[in-house]
Amino acid sequence: MEDFSRKVDSILQKIGEENLQYNRDESWMYDGLYRFIRNYAYERKLLNTAVALPVVRSLLSGIYRGFTHSCDGTRRCRPYMYHCLSVTRMLVNLHLPISPEDKDILLAGALCHDLKTHVKFDDMGWEIHSKYLLDERIVNIMMLIYTGNCETEEEEAAVFAQVRKNKLAMMIRLADRANLVEELYNFTLWRMQEYIHETRTHYLPMCIYAREFYPELDGAVGILQSKMNDLIASTDIFITRYDNRHKELNEKILLLEEENARMRTVLRNKAGLEF
Repeated sequence: MEDFSRKVDSILQKIGEENLQYNRDESWMYDGLYRFIRNYAYERKLLNTAVALPVVRSLLSGIYRGFTHSCDGTRRCRPYMYHCLSVTRMLVNLHLPISPEDKDILLAGALCHDLKTHVKFDDMGWEIHSKYLLDERIVNIMMLIYTGNCETEEEEAAVFAQVRKNKLAMMIRLADRANLVEELYNFTLWRMQEYIHETRTHYLPMCIYAREFYPELDGAVGILQSKMNDLIASTDIFITRYDNRHKELNEKILLLEEENARMRTVLRNKAGLEF
């Protein structure tokens, strides 16, 4: 363990303390998850994962998604780091039957999976390897799952078709979506519907593909598939009920407005006759 710690510290020194700064006042919102992943990486000597933790924490500092509440009940924007750690923990908990080397790339890739979307890189994201000294395979995963340049559904579908060919990238994508559907309540109804459509169009078919062509992952993918199915189905029911109630109320409002307009016309006519 001491040798591994020294190896990690040596790499972090090469990266430079100035490149690993982060907002310490907000770290309480994800510290528990951070320690869990760190302990897991150190116990199993997962070098890329151990290095990726402080790197991603620094790069995503000041970027947020969702909300949480402090002890005094104050609503706070939640650091994006929480999402990356949550996706990584989900992959840890699935106990995937892959080699330690692949697990290291998988978990480090999960930590880094959204960097290209939220961080402005001068070198297309290759700084993750050249500046932050992580394995090139992690950068390749980042590039593979990135859909930011897609302008049509066909282009997006092509990206997902490529992701299917990379077992590690595919698992990160599925875990990322499984985590997102857990938090659909944070989004607007329009966003919910968009994510439900994407999940049914791209992610559930990917689950079926994975279970057929990567049979060793069948159990883990089945868990993610069930989670996505159940959560989007229940959300869909909520949206349908909300829409129906919204339409009923709108119809009542229109009827009342029509009745009010008719009454105003009657009153005006009556006032004119009396005059």
